[in-house]
Amino acid sequence: MDTELKKESLIVFSDISILDVKALLKIHSSPFIVMKNHLGILGILDEGFFLKQMDFDGHNQEIMAYLNTSFVVVENLDKLSEEDMSIYDFVIQHSDNQYRCYPIHEVREMLLKKKMKSLLSLNESLNEELEVTRKKVKELTQILHSSYDEIFVTDANGDTLFVSEACKKLTGLPPEAFINKNIKELVEKGLIVNSVTLKTMKTKAIHSAEQTYPHGLIQHSEADF
Repeated sequence: MDTELKKESLIVFSDISILDVKALLKIHSSPFIVMKNHLGILGILDEGFFLKQMDFDGHNQEIMAYLNTSFVVVENLDKLSEEDMSIYDFVIQHSDNQYRCYPIHEVREMLLKKKMKSLLSLNESLNEELEVTRKKVKELTQILHSSYDEIFVTDANGDTLFVSEACKKLTGLPPEAFINKNIKELVEKGLIVNSVTLKTMKTKAIHSAEQTYPHGLIQHSEADF
């Protein structure tokens, strides 16, 4: 898990006395892991739960009476499911022969921080990709505008997406006069005559023709689909 590892948890064995537990709590922060042997975890000794049970039961109970047994053992915290985090109070991470004990609320915070970090990283990557794309679009647009011939681009519905600067010398109008206009509207207004775009939209085939503009200028036009 991409986060700062918690310090290895203190392990005590089930034959520890209540007095020894109280002494340990003065010098070590809980929770402790209580084991029967090196292969069996009996439960978690948390100071709050321990003191609460002592007030309720007195000091004469066995150590098992003061343990929280609501825990799950995992190798990787990322493997925890939402169900695990809803039913257990503690998570014990066991890896590389080490045990680390986390209250479930700490695990939730850690996972949330990791998710936020991942989203911020993704956002940064997307912004970088967007900036690269913007530069490429700008470069391509400059190339298209530098063409002597007019470049006229529409989508499949005939809506004008791009018109190069060359349209000024052919029509006397800037590209803005055509962009976001439908080719049918431009034909109806007489700005475009003998539209090969309309023919291509109708037949789904490539067409070419000489395009006459209101100023009397003629340009060879071709439309693809």
